[in-house]
Amino acid sequence: MFAMVMPAWELGRGLWPLSIATPVFAIISGGAATVGVAFLRAGLVGESQVWTFPPQALLIRHRAWRSQWDVRLTARTIATIEVRRIEASEGEDTWRVVIEPKSTQSGLRMAARNGVFETGDYTSEAYAARVRRALLDHLGMR
Repeated sequence: MFAMVMPAWELGRGLWPLSIATPVFAIISGGAATVGVAFLRAGLVGESQVWTFPPQALLIRHRAWRSQWDVRLTARTIATIEVRRIEASEGEDTWRVVIEPKSTQSGLRMAARNGVFETGDYTSEAYAARVRRALLDHLGMR
């Protein structure tokens, strides 16, 4: 909302009364409004995930706009849990814990992004390894 309202507020004197500079201020305000609408749309329509840990399972709740669905992972439905390095083009590399469902669980593979479920980025490989170990222990996997 800030990107839409503030340019119109600050540049309003250039928009009205009409003058030779009005088209320039209108282009600037229109560009800012376009960016504001894109941010607003991403906030409303973008998907979010919340991971919870019921006993011997991992429950991933997905939300997007008005829909919500759950994915339940257990030791029976997971093929591997591994730590992957994410190479950064700028700055330090990060690590993620990646859960790959078994290939026989095609519904889980379809629910996953690129066929896997990923945590957020961790700045150290050791911390990502501790998260992996805790997840393996929680699910009762070796």
